Amino acid sequence: MIFVPLSRVAWTAYSTNNYSGYPPSNMLDGDVSTFMAAADATSPFDIWFDLGSAQTFSAISYQRRSDQPDGAGHVQLFVSSDGSTWTGPVFDTTWTDDQGGSAGAAIVQMFTPQTARWVKLHILANAAGDRVYASCAEFYAGSLANVDTFECDGAAGAAFGGARMWAADFESDGGATAIFFPGAASVVPWL
Repeated sequence: MIFVPLSRVAWTAYSTNNYSGYPPSNMLDGDVSTFMAAADATSPFDIWFDLGSAQTFSAISYQRRSDQPDGAGHVQLFVSSDGSTWTGPVFDTTWTDDQGGSAGAAIVQMFTPQTARWVKLHILANAAGDRVYASCAEFYAGSLANVDTFECDGAAGAAFGGARMWAADFESDGGATAIFFPGAASVVPWL
């Protein structure tokens, strides 16, 4: 299966609070070396996105910053048609520091299909579980699609059909899944 992201051209990103120089817009710039960093907090922290119009999606990809594995830990996803009345949680789960492998790793979370204009990630704890904090390099919403076969000459982040590609191991049978992000600005490491 492959992760097929929605276009983020009309998206706008927001956060409850963030450190100066690490704005929410960094989660949408296609550059994995930039990131949004939340200011330390003692209460839940939110990042949310206006998709520009109602979109249907059944998975998100949360890519950690490249210089450390810490990111969102206990997370819930909510959706909205108007940005003020939220439905959910669509999922309530805990991501760990070692999930996805390392700093710069992407976590793909699947769920039942949702149609919404707004998406909110409600962060109750960081991946280490010691505070309410999160950093995120890139955020995508999309869906999974079946692919019979494909070939790639093996280099991590190799161009494949005009997209960047990397493998993630999140299937219950341990199989690898190729995840494609159209127009990705930089090479993403193997997970």
